[in-house]
Amino acid sequence: MFSSMEFRHLSYFVAVAEERSFGKAAGRLHVSQPNLTTQIKHLEEAMDATLLIRSSIGARLSPAGVSFLPFAKQLLQTREKAARQASAIHHGVGPSFRLGYSPFVSRGLLQEALRAYKELVPDGAKG
Repeated sequence: MFSSMEFRHLSYFVAVAEERSFGKAAGRLHVSQPNLTTQIKHLEEAMDATLLIRSSIGARLSPAGVSFLPFAKQLLQTREKAARQASAIHHGVGPSFRLGYSPFVSRGLLQEALRAYKELVPDGAKG
């Protein structure tokens, strides 16, 4: 059922949902309106659900579309975050390390945590 869903389908769906218009979304995405319409139909077929209600004045979300929109946005954000992190690691920039603590925590415990982090990520704790 979902094997034919691709990230571009999610991007197209989010654009139409935000623009409330296939024409405006097509312009925003730099694709033709017929292609956009076809891709949205493919997404709806893959999901076996109507996501958008079309009318002469535009498009609005169906109940299924309202439910799906936050997931589509989250998937696109996760894809972007994963790509950024992979690229950063490829270029030698590891994920940031942030440690919050209370003034009541022993200094020795903080030093041990930092030592363990330096051991796990040698280039991660500079400064």
